[in-house]
Amino acid sequence: MPPYGRATSFFPGPPNQNPPFDPMNADPHVITNFRGVTAMGYTSGPAMDGQGNKYIVITDIRVYQGEYTGGEIADPNSAGATKSAHARGTFVEI
Repeated sequence: MPPYGRATSFFPGPPNQNPPFDPMNADPHVITNFRGVTAMGYTSGPAMDGQGNKYIVITDIRVYQGEYTGGEIADPNSAGATKSAHARGTFVEI
């Protein structure tokens, strides 16, 4: 299946940080066609791989509550062939 293109994520946070964040009032939505409330938080901590290499892992979690209108696969053999689908509830993005 061909790729769908580039995804954009906004990471609101304090200025002059490493890694850099978007301005404090940046829209935290990654999903589009959404109407509702979004909450997000950052986590960070140490991690180690199987060879003993150490890393600092930075993640974010976003919780959406509201209405989402997205796509439902109309033809599983054709990328991008969709019809509108509607959902209401709580969605979590990790």
